[in-house]
Amino acid sequence: MELWTDVQYLRNYAKVNNVSNINDFVNKRIRDTEQIDDLIKEILTQKKDLGAYFMPYHNQEYRGDVILSLRKGKHKSNGLRMYAIKVHDNCYAITSGAIKMSQITQERKDTDEAVQRLKMVQNYLKEEGIIVDDSFYSLLNELE
Repeated sequence: MELWTDVQYLRNYAKVNNVSNINDFVNKRIRDTEQIDDLIKEILTQKKDLGAYFMPYHNQEYRGDVILSLRKGKHKSNGLRMYAIKVHDNCYAITSGAIKMSQITQERKDTDEAVQRLKMVQNYLKEEGIIVDDSFYSLLNELE
């Protein structure tokens, strides 16, 4: 999320992506970042499930307890996406994020790369036999 508040990064991103009103774009992305940060803090403070923010990546996917399911952070009219893998109840491995410039992920190189990273991490966790949150925390300890 740090890049999403870096004005120079956002200005360059806007130029490369032919955004017509660069100042408006930068201000909206900074506001979007603050909105996501506030929402996640509120969820954690009130001890709610992070599933309130991380929705199934595929809209038709069941919202239940699918281990290692792909998730996207989605907040009303927000131009940013965070991508995560649901490891267990209220345990998500955040893999990447992207500035959402179109409705179709594959149309944009950066969102497509974020989703590819998401799938790569999901495959890695499956290969490592991560099936419950305990095995996930064991893996994190091994990687330290």
